[in-house]
Amino acid sequence: MVATFPDILKGPVSITGPADSPNAKNRLSGIIIDSPFSYTFVPPGSLEMARDFTVTVLQGDHRCQEGITWYPSGWTPSGTIDYILDIAAAARFTFGGLIYEYHAPGNLAGLIKNGGGTAVVTGDYGPRYSEKPEDNRAYRRDTVVNAGVLLVNNATGSGISPRSAVQVNDGGTLGGNGAIGNGDTLAMVNVHAGGKIAPGSGVGTLTLRDGLTLHDGAKLACDLGKTGDLLKVTGGTFSISSRLQITITGLATSPKAEATADAPGEWYLDTEKGIVSYYPRDGEDLSKVNLVAPFGRTLLRLKGDAASGKWVEYLRFQGLSFQYTDWVMHDTAMMDGHSAMEYDPTTTAVVYMTYAKHCEVTGCEIVHTGNWGLQFGEASNRNKAEQCHFHDLGAGGVVMGENDVPEHRDQGAESNVVHNCFIHHGGRVFHADQAGLVGDAEWTSLPGKIERPKMKFWSQRSSELNASSETDRWRAGFTP
Repeated sequence: MVATFPDILKGPVSITGPADSPNAKNRLSGIIIDSPFSYTFVPPGSLEMARDFTVTVLQGDHRCQEGITWYPSGWTPSGTIDYILDIAAAARFTFGGLIYEYHAPGNLAGLIKNGGGTAVVTGDYGPRYSEKPEDNRAYRRDTVVNAGVLLVNNATGSGISPRSAVQVNDGGTLGGNGAIGNGDTLAMVNVHAGGKIAPGSGVGTLTLRDGLTLHDGAKLACDLGKTGDLLKVTGGTFSISSRLQITITGLATSPKAEATADAPGEWYLDTEKGIVSYYPRDGEDLSKVNLVAPFGRTLLRLKGDAASGKWVEYLRFQGLSFQYTDWVMHDTAMMDGHSAMEYDPTTTAVVYMTYAKHCEVTGCEIVHTGNWGLQFGEASNRNKAEQCHFHDLGAGGVVMGENDVPEHRDQGAESNVVHNCFIHHGGRVFHADQAGLVGDAEWTSLPGKIERPKMKFWSQRSSELNASSETDRWRAGFTP
């Protein structure tokens, strides 16, 4: 039996249930909502099911409130039940309730998002989860996003069952401002070819506690402006393909009059609207013009938690190309001070590590930057950059340590290695830089080293590596 809610009730409507009748359980197999008006399903509402259950929303914005539960009966003919949210394009459905299981053979449950519209989940599955199988009530089959958008917007705990892996397939998007997982590995998020992960709904933060794998052909979309999206992977493993497609979108934040580009080849970037105005040259085909307007200044940040003593450890980034970052001229900072380190003390490098150890950047390219390329910052120890190519740099190539001397030795950067890297064509924006620099020299030098670098065509007359004290140990070469 399918319950249909057609376009006959006008205005926002509250509906109690749906709920089982004591004498008619397992009868309902779906709900169809076809109304432009808002329907809200309110408790009490508890459905026990022996087959797949589908919510189909053809139009409008509708919701199930917190307190409604869906669960499989103790036995199902197929052995599994999927709860399917089939939301049409431009429609929206918010589910504030919970899907759970009774621990018994043949009653596994899962969640599937179909249709081009948006489904939002806001419940907290934390209280339903238990490490003991006999006590667990959190659903165990995968959460699958086949099409449209699934927004995870829980305020506490985990918005997806901590025992359910998430699969984002071609045409599907995972986003929201909530969190997934309990710090284990069972709720790992997998984004497959054509699938997309887009933190927030607009600008926001999505937290993944059980890890993330971005497979070949996966997409990562971020909004950047005066504020930007944040994707936090706080547990499990983080695996990223070199064939990842990244889209960065500027946001309109406030009205501003556009400047006029009145000569061929001139352009104007409105940083508040994220709009580039360009006056094409004679005969130039705009359909073939590649325009890049970077907003971000750090593309990869590894940041451990100093207060709790948690380090970022054993991550390896290989074969990636980090391209196009912005630079900022601050009102009070020295614009081009010693080694170009004082212009922006909070965002120095494109790849920036603090409280990180045993991490590697191998065979990567850092190019078209507005600042430094790579920095092993505060308390970064035993990290390595090898066979990397740094070029077209706004400032220099590699920094070991911070601009200021730390208060304690354990805050210094030690035993980091840069090996067999090619660093050239730097100082495009900040001419007082170096190919490589040791900062906070008092605690940095033992035994960090740069081995077999190749440097040429620098903005300065001198292309040497800048060692800040007699104890720094460098083995450097120079290729004019």
